[in-house]
Amino acid sequence: MSREPLAAPKRPEPPPTGVAQAELRIVAQMLLGPELCRAVESSGEVSRFTDARLREVAERAFANAGQGQLDADLLVASVEDDALRTTLTREHDEARKDRHQADDDMERRKRSNRHSKDHGALP
Repeated sequence: MSREPLAAPKRPEPPPTGVAQAELRIVAQMLLGPELCRAVESSGEVSRFTDARLREVAERAFANAGQGQLDADLLVASVEDDALRTTLTREHDEARKDRHQADDDMERRKRSNRHSKDHGALP
């Protein structure tokens, strides 16, 4: 009975560092909404990206946002490189969480300010 050699398990790609990490975070943030996407596009920063794969994702996001639709999950899912897709998904999820936390914090401050004004407290 002949046995096929076992393929070595795929080792996860190490997380990007330095410039690539910054580019990844920019793409993850801009996928939060068309307004952020347009801001990044108008900055011209993507033309300086060192990772062509991230530049391509950003350019596709620009095209989608320009048409008034930005489906970040679909865009991320369409990334062919498994490691990049996984890393971008994680960064985008983190960006969403951070944005929701910031929105919640802002709402709490607004409620607190209204409560203070309603009850005569000094700011």
